[in-house]
Amino acid sequence: MLSVRMKPEHLAPGEAGQLVIEAVMPPLARGNHFGLELTDASGQRLLSLEFTVN
Repeated sequence: MLSVRMKPEHLAPGEAGQLVIEAVMPPLARGNHFGLELTDASGQRLLSLEFTVN
């Protein structure tokens, strides 16, 4: 991952926000699946994202 930005910077449980992730990825063919897991600075909260290439 190159960078991660979140707006607002801090979210309470159940609160919505915007997340931008800049990453270098290997070439993926259509239909491939990949996942990304992020944790907060304390390591207590996990955000798991799953994607399918269209």
